[in-house]
Amino acid sequence: MRPDDTTGVAAAADVKETGADRAARFGIKAKLFCALVGLAALTVVAGAVAWWIFHDMHRSLTRVAHKDMMSLVEAVALVDLGGEIAAAAAAVAESASHDDRERETAALHRLQRDFSAGVERLREVADHAAEMAELASMAERLATLMAAVD
Repeated sequence: MRPDDTTGVAAAADVKETGADRAARFGIKAKLFCALVGLAALTVVAGAVAWWIFHDMHRSLTRVAHKDMMSLVEAVALVDLGGEIAAAAAAVAESASHDDRERETAALHRLQRDFSAGVERLREVADHAAEMAELASMAERLATLMAAVD
């Protein structure tokens, strides 16, 4: 290259200008557009995550409302029946006359049948097989004791 030849310097300046032109073309409009596209993409992702979380929550609450609450209601009813059976058994033991004893024994048998029916209802809605087997065994022992009392 000769010292008075400026074509090489001009070509290098063109390259620098081309890089600067590219940066200038990516101006405020393009930056704003990219920011809005990014915001829209984040909104879509946040909406999808929220939908997934709410769907999972809905499934859990539905399970609680249909399964666990029914199990709880049946279990509370069985606890009440257990208390009534204990009170009726004491009344049978303390009955003074044969008629009172027959009446209290009939009430005790009715409570025992209600308890067995409650165990079956609880078995239909409960998920805990081991506990349900133990409870069913207790109901069978109660029926056996009731038969022995007669």
